[in-house]
Amino acid sequence: MRTFLTGATGLLAQVAADDEALVRLRTVHPVIADSPTLRAREQQAITDATTALAARLAAEPGDTAETDELTAYVAANALMGVHRALVDLVRRRVLADEALDRLATDVRAQGTRALALLGEGLADYGVRPRAGNRR
Repeated sequence: MRTFLTGATGLLAQVAADDEALVRLRTVHPVIADSPTLRAREQQAITDATTALAARLAAEPGDTAETDELTAYVAANALMGVHRALVDLVRRRVLADEALDRLATDVRAQGTRALALLGEGLADYGVRPRAGNRR
């Protein structure tokens, strides 16, 4: 998943070197954003990919035991959540008509950061000291 999300292939990677790829990004994202039908289809595609990923994860033997279906489904949703967040980041920047010369680099950095957060198990995410434990 890390390679899929942060690797140097695909349309996003072409943006920095290819004006045609940039034109495609600037064309496709507004069309999807303006179409409830396309947004629904996009969501269905993500749901289908999540289900397929969960099945694949559940079928993989783990180090100690096979992954149960719930764990696989939770992991698949977390990984696809990173994918969705990166797609949304690209869409927001394209729709805001920002300069996209650093888009691929920024998305890779954010993807790496998000996957590291998942890798740490979200153990420290949003943890605040209790009122009585403040220093």
